[in-house]
Amino acid sequence: MLHQGIAVRSGLSIGTVVIVVSLVVLLLWVPLLWVPLRQRPGIGTLTNVLLVGLALDATMAVRRHRPGWAGGWCSS
Repeated sequence: MLHQGIAVRSGLSIGTVVIVVSLVVLLLWVPLLWVPLRQRPGIGTLTNVLLVGLALDATMAVRRHRPGWAGGWCSS
């Protein structure tokens, strides 16, 4: 709901908001947990951030053309 609220208020697509929020979380995560855990995010983590956001935008683009899809649970 955080992502959807930011998307509605900012006018950005929900996929873009997911990418931006995920990157912010990663930027906060690295200094707080990377040092004690000695585990930094890899290329897979960054790729996942991008793919989830892009897949969400693609899904929403298809869904907008089919209003009855998924029972209307995901509205924008």
